[in-house]
Amino acid sequence: MNLYRLTVFLMILGISLSFVAYLRGMEPNTVGTFNIYLDPEVKPEDVRLCKFPPRKLRMEILVDNRVTLYIYLVDIRTNDIKRIILRDENVTRKVYDIQIPVRGFYKIMVRSLGQPVYGEIYIMLYGLEKDLLQTSIGLVAVSIVTAMIQYLIVRLKMHQSRKNY
Repeated sequence: MNLYRLTVFLMILGISLSFVAYLRGMEPNTVGTFNIYLDPEVKPEDVRLCKFPPRKLRMEILVDNRVTLYIYLVDIRTNDIKRIILRDENVTRKVYDIQIPVRGFYKIMVRSLGQPVYGEIYIMLYGLEKDLLQTSIGLVAVSIVTAMIQYLIVRLKMHQSRKNY
């Protein structure tokens, strides 16, 4: 009976997590709009420090003059620049789609080359969170395996009871 309860619990938990992942994925999440001043002589501008889920990040950049931009994604735990997300020339307004690799604290840094510019950055998250979806699929798979084990145990007991008669 305990294995049956575990199976039901894992199945309900897995289905609930997949439902939550679906609902969160269908609703875009606005992180915010940020005013920035980019000076090539100064260190890159820290745009946002946040715990990002593994979703897609849409970032729109508006600047008042055409400049070359470098955009970095920095992992705070290791203080490691994951990668230069992009280098773009002659930018005044552009939308970028960036995939966040794993759940964690990240900082987005923007640097300009050329002349100092004022600008605005709009950040929004969208898409399914991969780690929630993987966890829910794993829980449902484990519940199916425990249901099969439970079925095999019952069948084995029935077979042994027939043998004893």
